[in-house]
Amino acid sequence: HRAAMLWLLPTLLASATAAHGGTVVPVAAGRGVLEAVLARPLPPNAVLQLAAGVHEIVSPLRLNNSHSGITVQGPPRGIGSAVISAGSELPPASWKPGPDGVWSAILPSSALPAPGTAMPRQLWVSPTTAAVGSLAASRRVRARHPNLYDTETGSVLEQFPYMYWASPMEPCHVTSHCLSNCNSVGCNKTLCESCTSNNRHGLRYNVSTDGPFFQSLADAGSPAIDHLEAVVYHGWTTSRHFVSGLHPDADEPSLLFSNPSDRPIGFWSGRSSEGGQRFYVENAEALLDSPGEFFIRDSGQVLYKPLPGEVVGGALAVSGWVPRLQRALVIEGARNLNFKRVTMSFTDWDCGGPNHTLACDMQSTNFQDFAAIELADVESIGFDQVNCTHHGATALWVHSGTDVRYSNGTMSDLGTGAVRVAGTANSAMPMGNVSGVAVTDSTFASGGWVFSSGTAVLVQEGAVKVSVEHCEIREFSYTAISLGWSWSYAPQRSGGHNIRKNHIHHLGFPRREVGDAMACIYTLGQNNGTVVDGNLCHDVRAYMSGGYGLSQDQGSENIVFTNNVCLRTTGSPHNTHYGVNLTYSNNIFWGGYTDSWYPTLPGRVAPGGVRTSPSADTSCNDPDYPGKCPDQITFTQNLIGQWRNSTAGLFEGDFDDSGTNGVLRFDFARNFYWSDLETMDLQTANVFGGNSRVPPYKQLTWANWRALHNGTQDAASVLGTRHPFASDDWASNYNVSLAPDSPALSVGFQPIDTSNVGPRYSN
Repeated sequence: HRAAMLWLLPTLLASATAAHGGTVVPVAAGRGVLEAVLARPLPPNAVLQLAAGVHEIVSPLRLNNSHSGITVQGPPRGIGSAVISAGSELPPASWKPGPDGVWSAILPSSALPAPGTAMPRQLWVSPTTAAVGSLAASRRVRARHPNLYDTETGSVLEQFPYMYWASPMEPCHVTSHCLSNCNSVGCNKTLCESCTSNNRHGLRYNVSTDGPFFQSLADAGSPAIDHLEAVVYHGWTTSRHFVSGLHPDADEPSLLFSNPSDRPIGFWSGRSSEGGQRFYVENAEALLDSPGEFFIRDSGQVLYKPLPGEVVGGALAVSGWVPRLQRALVIEGARNLNFKRVTMSFTDWDCGGPNHTLACDMQSTNFQDFAAIELADVESIGFDQVNCTHHGATALWVHSGTDVRYSNGTMSDLGTGAVRVAGTANSAMPMGNVSGVAVTDSTFASGGWVFSSGTAVLVQEGAVKVSVEHCEIREFSYTAISLGWSWSYAPQRSGGHNIRKNHIHHLGFPRREVGDAMACIYTLGQNNGTVVDGNLCHDVRAYMSGGYGLSQDQGSENIVFTNNVCLRTTGSPHNTHYGVNLTYSNNIFWGGYTDSWYPTLPGRVAPGGVRTSPSADTSCNDPDYPGKCPDQITFTQNLIGQWRNSTAGLFEGDFDDSGTNGVLRFDFARNFYWSDLETMDLQTANVFGGNSRVPPYKQLTWANWRALHNGTQDAASVLGTRHPFASDDWASNYNVSLAPDSPALSVGFQPIDTSNVGPRYSN
């Protein structure tokens, strides 16, 4: 069969040429070949036909206006894969066994970095029988403590392991307002700046539990602990630090960093907002003690402790892959480019600047200033069946331009996120406005391996008319889709987005790392004309607080949410911080507080169905943004259910404030409510409205809730005695069809078809 396909290859290429109208330019696999072809003049509308195999690039591919009109494509399906690799192979013969079960290999000269720059930061291992760039190449872990793998079996530990810091470097006797801006009126600037700087550059560890470990590191000394890094968890971010000092003999032993966190460690009160006070350390030879770990010496020697079953030589021998470049493809100023049936693999990550003094910490990893593929000032760029796998940063970043299409592809094993649109990071690429980006029929899986707060699809200020439709997003540590980048009601150029028919699931799996703002679909600030429709969201698992289905953060504005199904979340399936003109219609929200580690206070209701946490200022007369209340939310024809957790209410948050000037903050009508608790009587239970965030945690009965706002709240809504779906297995198979006599039909609810969510391709 394969011989027949090879025999047909000239015919297939001729057909492709005729269809495209350009000249086919064959490109053989090998090192530097593709770069050489792109460096010479090409015929108009040329079709670069990549041969099956590895196309190793020496430097990032850079395409500009002179390349406009070309197509870069791999071989037809069934013949093989064309892999554009920004990495170097460590072939089986390069590995040598050593003491304590540690293998070693020498980096090839092509993989050695320039003097004064870091060694490669990642390693992938694949069986010799696996195709390069395939999912069979597996990421390995930099030597770390606590270990990620079981030291005996080599299996990944069930719970992600951490240490827990004891306290910030010094107590901060200033308000959080001052810590945000030490120049604010009424702040002690000297005290504030000292506290802020010290607490951003270090932490005090727990001597009783971790003192012996850090003493052993100090005893090992240089070079065994050179290049040591620390990863510190906060509420919705993680900060990565380069360790500058280890002081186990001090009165209060500490770990010091050369680069700061975004906010001071200990800035937020409560362990949940501080990420549980977790941290771990990595990237020191002294930590290399567990299967699956590696460390790369300054000499270029790779040390690797193999997993069980991996051997040197023979049929089970493995290849290693290390990245050499941070970028694989840069397109600037080009028009009408197309990429088809290629895989791009093996780029590295970096942060902290050349002297490791810059923060590697911000929401959605906004500090990151590069991606594997970057586009600026472009028009009509298409990626079809393009796979991006094994990358250290985000896979694709559209800085500026119009009409960019990514379809029928897969992005997987990512250090950060999958797709980023617009943004304000300090990138070397020209920044600007973006319009008309379409991401369709694709799968984004397994991200946040290096920066766990990386967002799968991050659409920031400066982007309009972005579509994310019929995609599957799974196994990221943080949010799947984030729209907007403006806090409070500050204006921003963002909106007109369409988020439709996506299947988003298992966020926080297999690594339960981040929390708080984590959600399937998260919005921030103005998003005028944005529609979120027909998405299926389930199994969202935060570390402590948070983990939502739909989450509308500060100042979210002018968005319509329809026909979404959200279930099994550690937080509420719906959450609104505060916003204006948010409309929720014909959605299903069920199963909040599922598998949550977040403790509830005595008498407090856990997040169940819908939630809000408005700002303290409930005035409709904010001088900066006149006429806007903290919440103006319409909630109609939704199905809202309470599962079998008796501590989870239907409502959680502050729903009992009607605003000022007669403006209603919440307008609920024609909704259907039910509880899976057999002992729950929704007519009399205190599970509605009220305020479950501030003592005395007042919740309301159905009658008292409906009496709010002159008796207009939840008009024509219905309480059910059980779920309204045709099948009792609806939460397992996501079939939310209704029986002909379903009581949900009485509120005008229209049936939702979840069978057509996710990608529409068969490969």
